[in-house]
Amino acid sequence: VSPERVIVRVDAPQPGITILSDTLAPGWKATLGGAPSPILKANGVFRGIATPAGRHEIVFYYRPWSVIAGAGIALTLAALLAGTGLAALARRD
Repeated sequence: VSPERVIVRVDAPQPGITILSDTLAPGWKATLGGAPSPILKANGVFRGIATPAGRHEIVFYYRPWSVIAGAGIALTLAALLAGTGLAALARRD
């Protein structure tokens, strides 16, 4: 799908852990059947998710806190600059 989103379809004969051989890093989130699910550290460096028996769709997606914070700061600064520009125009008239 993309480097920031991985979809895994699993048909597990019994409960276990589904492991992706990608390095676990802060910012990865996961859902199992659409519900949030904790990511486990598997084999010391990989990411895994506890998987019950049956067919499931697991979605891993990357949402690092730094990107979210950066977007919030950028939007705040853009609003402040726009407000300052509008205030300067209002004073000029």
